[in-house]
Amino acid sequence: MIDVEIISVCVGQVSGVGGPVGVVVDGSSAPRHRGEFVAGLPVDEVAFVEDAANGTLSVVDSTGELSLAAQPVMAAAWTLRRRGIDLRRAVLPFGPLPVGADEDSAWVGIPVTAAPPVSRVRCSSSAQLGALDPTTAEPGVYYWVWRNEERGLIAARRFGADHIEEPVSLAPVIGLVAEVRRPVTVTQPAGAELRARPSGDGLVVLGGHVRWQRSLTVRHRGSA
Repeated sequence: MIDVEIISVCVGQVSGVGGPVGVVVDGSSAPRHRGEFVAGLPVDEVAFVEDAANGTLSVVDSTGELSLAAQPVMAAAWTLRRRGIDLRRAVLPFGPLPVGADEDSAWVGIPVTAAPPVSRVRCSSSAQLGALDPTTAEPGVYYWVWRNEERGLIAARRFGADHIEEPVSLAPVIGLVAEVRRPVTVTQPAGAELRARPSGDGLVVLGGHVRWQRSLTVRHRGSA
């Protein structure tokens, strides 16, 4: 039996909506074929805690282990804090990353050099952004607009290859923050909210509110 915590990351304070991911605190209970296991869960990505003492994590989606993924790392840091473990560094195949969490939020520092190549399109107005048609918008493109440039407020949308809108998109924000060189708060239409800021050591710090959704106990034939 495998216990999975379902956690929402970058939750909007008004909407209560965020990006759902999973956390398996006892990584030793994980199945050998983790991609197959994750494919059967109601989330796309899961962080397996391999060693809480030194922050070693494995992040897996249905295709296998990922080198780097911000949302599951944030969820793991927050979940461990609830259990009395104050994680300050997460170790992934990519390398060590600074992380942190408090009672209701979490953050992770991602090197700007690690930002994946993402096409960004700045819309002329909030109305133009809101009028985007998921069936015709270009998949993978990050559409954004200043809602209030003086206050650093941004609205954004991004659609997958299946034309389904992403509830929250962290990766494109890394390059965007590096470009605008200032702290921003990004809201996506479903209500998810992400805070991001550049730091002086070549990192972009991504953070947001975190909320526990539910716990699942899953039977899997490939469990260790």
